[in-house]
Amino acid sequence: MPDRSATPRVLVVDDDRNLADSLVSILNKSGFVASAAYSGREAIQHAVTFPPDCILMDVFMEGIDGVDAAIAIRETIPLCGILLISGY
Repeated sequence: MPDRSATPRVLVVDDDRNLADSLVSILNKSGFVASAAYSGREAIQHAVTFPPDCILMDVFMEGIDGVDAAIAIRETIPLCGILLISGY
């Protein structure tokens, strides 16, 4: 379970590496602790080692999409806020 007393941790998930890295940079400069994952599978693995308070995740990705990754992460971290986003 995420530590709600610490600096908010955000996991950004998008298969567009430039977009994910840009969002991580903006969030880190804005006082958050942010990290990126570049696929649904990587997001699920990353959420275990970097338990986020919030996830910003693309819906449409190859392999495990954002919806399926969100469902899997929700089972492990039920209090994590998940915002699914799409450019379509």
